[in-house]
Amino acid sequence: MAVFSESYAKYYDLVYSDKDYAKETRFLERLFKRGMQRRPKSILDVGVGTGGHAICLAQRGYEVVGVDLSRSMLEEAIRKARSRKLDIEFRVADMRSLKLGRRFDVCICMFACIDYLVSYRDLRDTFLSVKNHLRKGGLFIFDFWSGTAVLTTLPSNRLKTARSGAIQIIRIAEPVLHPTQNLCDVTYRGFVMSDDRILASFREKHTVRYFFLEEIRHFLAEIGFRSIAFYPFMSLTKKVDAHTWNVTCLARV
Repeated sequence: MAVFSESYAKYYDLVYSDKDYAKETRFLERLFKRGMQRRPKSILDVGVGTGGHAICLAQRGYEVVGVDLSRSMLEEAIRKARSRKLDIEFRVADMRSLKLGRRFDVCICMFACIDYLVSYRDLRDTFLSVKNHLRKGGLFIFDFWSGTAVLTTLPSNRLKTARSGAIQIIRIAEPVLHPTQNLCDVTYRGFVMSDDRILASFREKHTVRYFFLEEIRHFLAEIGFRSIAFYPFMSLTKKVDAHTWNVTCLARV
């Protein structure tokens, strides 16, 4: 799980400058209403990354704590929160073994961070860790790659570009599927350009796991969660089908 190095973290937000965190936060709030009768106050953001969701949630009045294994990503999150004068607590921590000494109304784990749990033990440990940090009736919201969609449509090479002023970044994603293990190795190569000159570059291999809905239901139930619903990411009206790559799970303790 040791990915998102300093060089990648530095340009992460530029790579995903088209990601609408405000819209995704409104989606999360709709899920809060689906799962709870009252508005939650405290939120634990596991795999907080550079803080996109945490910052939006804090701006909307929630008390947020964010944890991530990557110190480099957290440094970006801290910088952004401070620039907005937001009081968000960030900690370097492993979601498989959290010991924060407190409980929350909601735990979120977004942008398919769950997929970095490549073994069933990792998944069980994380679910248990999250449960131990939720109040009774608390919600656990996370999204993941659906195995059905991955094996139906198959991963492919992708090119992503983004620009900020004179700086352009080009990122290439090259996946290698391991269907007998339910794993996918994705090699990311990035090039930071200005006036056709390469200013910086990075290369990382991310090994991720895709899951099937019944697997998720099984492990949630084993730990003591109740699965409320599965939705296509960003939709509460459509149903998950064979082509739904990114699935959001709403569960409750």
